[in-house]
Amino acid sequence: GFLTATGPLKNLNIIAGRKRQRFGRLNTLHPHQWLFITQPTANSFYLGDHGLIADGALAQYILPTKNFYSALEFGAWQTALH
Repeated sequence: GFLTATGPLKNLNIIAGRKRQRFGRLNTLHPHQWLFITQPTANSFYLGDHGLIADGALAQYILPTKNFYSALEFGAWQTALH
């Protein structure tokens, strides 16, 4: 599990705990959310059966742009392939 908290600035988010890392299109999804039964061979070979999961913290500032999403992130994660 992980916690997400907003800071005193409305565009600042703090995320801490254990979470699936944003690596590729499938790693952030749980296997029951996939639209297919078996994991792609490349994912299971490089990331293992459960994907890339890490413990750590992240500070994210969402930039105040109007026409597109843009954010600055700074974090530290201890990764372990499960």
